[in-house]
Amino acid sequence: MIVPSLRGATYCLFVICLCLSSMALLAEPAAKVAGDLIDIPNAAKTNPKRSMSLDEVISMREVHQPQLSPDGQQVAYVVKQTFRSCGCDRAALYIANTDRRGVGRKLLEESSIQAIRWSPDGRHISYLSAASGTVQLWRIDPGTGTRTQVFEHAPTSAFSRQFQAGDAPATGILDYDWSHDGSMILFTAISTLDVEKNKELADKGFVYDDMNMFQPELGQLRDWNIANRRAQLWVYRLRDGVEEMLWEGPPMGIFARMSALSWSKNDKQIAFAYFPPEAAASGDTLFTAETEIAVVDVDTKKLEVLARMRDEVRNLAWSSGQTMLAVLSRSIIGMASLNLLDLRSRQVTNLSENLAPSWNSLLVWGGEDRRLYFESGGVGQHREALGIYALDVNTKSVLRVTPASFRASECSLPVQMKLSCVWQSPTVPPSPAVIELNSGKADTLSNINPELENIEPLNIREMYWRNEFGDETSGYLVLPAKSEVSSHRPLVIMAYGFDGEYVAQANENLTSYPAREFAQRGFAVLLFNYPRFQDWTGRSFEKGSRAFGYGPLSSLGTVIRQLASEGVVDDARVGFLGHSLGGFWVEFAITQSRLFQAVEIHEGGTNAEPGTYWFPGNKRYREFQEHTMGGPPYGESLRAYERYSPTLNADKARSPVLMEFNTVSSIHAMEMFSALRQARVPVEMVVYPGDGHIYSQPEHRYYSMQRNLDWFEFWLRDKEDGDLSKAEQYAQWHKLRDQRDAIARGKPN
Repeated sequence: MIVPSLRGATYCLFVICLCLSSMALLAEPAAKVAGDLIDIPNAAKTNPKRSMSLDEVISMREVHQPQLSPDGQQVAYVVKQTFRSCGCDRAALYIANTDRRGVGRKLLEESSIQAIRWSPDGRHISYLSAASGTVQLWRIDPGTGTRTQVFEHAPTSAFSRQFQAGDAPATGILDYDWSHDGSMILFTAISTLDVEKNKELADKGFVYDDMNMFQPELGQLRDWNIANRRAQLWVYRLRDGVEEMLWEGPPMGIFARMSALSWSKNDKQIAFAYFPPEAAASGDTLFTAETEIAVVDVDTKKLEVLARMRDEVRNLAWSSGQTMLAVLSRSIIGMASLNLLDLRSRQVTNLSENLAPSWNSLLVWGGEDRRLYFESGGVGQHREALGIYALDVNTKSVLRVTPASFRASECSLPVQMKLSCVWQSPTVPPSPAVIELNSGKADTLSNINPELENIEPLNIREMYWRNEFGDETSGYLVLPAKSEVSSHRPLVIMAYGFDGEYVAQANENLTSYPAREFAQRGFAVLLFNYPRFQDWTGRSFEKGSRAFGYGPLSSLGTVIRQLASEGVVDDARVGFLGHSLGGFWVEFAITQSRLFQAVEIHEGGTNAEPGTYWFPGNKRYREFQEHTMGGPPYGESLRAYERYSPTLNADKARSPVLMEFNTVSSIHAMEMFSALRQARVPVEMVVYPGDGHIYSQPEHRYYSMQRNLDWFEFWLRDKEDGDLSKAEQYAQWHKLRDQRDAIARGKPN
């Protein structure tokens, strides 16, 4: 199983974000305020129900990576909490018994703890930590609390400065897994930086390799030899204390990685998936082209390539008889497929093409190899909260195991037909739980946020509707607890990627979008999911424009009209906030419609502009843009850009625009920012130094949420915060309002 990402692998298409920050573990802060440690109270004080502050939203505890022990008696899990006082995140490893409910016992606390696993004998819990200065593998004895570093692997430079915080440490180990007998650990790494070669290229100059280089990374990482970066597969033998490289991939630059790992049942072979260099040339692009599945013998290092899949393989699972591999693969822009690979004939049999698994989804056999269990957010176009599904290998039928009203994620491998997952719903805070695979019943173990019992609940309604193309769309409508049916409230729409998580949590998609606070202030909030679609082969503007632009825009218009007709919202006071791909929908909506009176773009945009075609400097990125836009922004296909690209249609925008970006991605944002400025559209861009695609710095998260609240209160409700420290902010926004009004009168100032 591939190791989960730091904040979850958000599907993002801001200049096709590969989310390469999967192991961006942060080092310990230089100075930490005393008392900034995770402390879960046994119970909350009984107080009258009240609203939740932004500080409480940010400091709400998260639970991640629950792992069921080999005997099924205990669950280890990570609790994460953000502290504004020290400007830091803390992570604590907890352990709880499965036969009783309680807070659990804290084993250790650091700035980050990732990829926790039980050793097969149940004596230790292993994890990745940067406690030594680089990301390495550690283990702790849950009985004594003794922790030791298992071994040290030479670190390499960080994955990508595009999508992670600037102070992420070098990484020795990317992901790992124990052999079944506990004698070996397989792990993946990236080839180390060749200092001498890098110096030579810096002195002599180098030939730019647009297959394996990415132009913005050259200035950030200052690695002139980055094109020769290779993915590596290693095994560490605990008895001898020796690490041995089993396989090294071809030069792939920032694309050098393995997407799935799996031990055979007898621990003699390892199945893994990787991108071969010729995949981009033989398919449409790296993002829709092949992944190679190979098996390597642990003792002889003999490698056999078994199959080539069209899409990226996300997980592999050996059958009990070691005759088949289950293969879960997904396109970055379409649905996922589940296949069987016969290891003797090497034939691939498709079981389903209509799945929507999580990025690092569970995949495991059950029922004597008659069923496959996995995480998914529905089947086909129909969305549901992320949960556990079962697929019958013979009939190919798919059934949901867990209730559709709850979200089950980050699930462990099963023990005696039980597994542990993070359990939550839009109204129920996340907690570790043990789930029975046969019945789907969940037993929660720990309430890690008992203080929330005093918070006034929200009125949340899951919605489904179809746009004018007939595509199903979904979302969550969030209203104050005591809201009237006909209230004609201002509406703010937030995009995207909501699949049943607790609404108040300020992580992942809501890191800068305070949905709860908006609702507490009297807004209606719609957490918006775009209509799903199947990927296609070749270049197709017709399909690309509908999938990314016209389809989502039609869904937005449909739901606004529906809510207005019900009297829930005032369609003359509608705002739109979009993160990542959602940011493109914001840009597209304000240049193709008049649905919104104010908008915000957060780390957003996509490949639909003349500048995004050349700026990355990478052939794969250019091919992806041609895939969705029908061709490059030159020659005959330029006509598609002229009617579709937001920057080329910025003069049609009227809504005031707030843009929020980190220092690196702000360079990408300049094309849209400049187009809006040239068109005299009211726009303000705020830059948050040193953060990532998903903001991790507590102060950035706080001020981004506060700024968004103020922005939409100002434009949709004509309200200003009386805080004198914000006088300059409102003075600037009044100038933007004058600019908007002048344009409306036909007299641009």
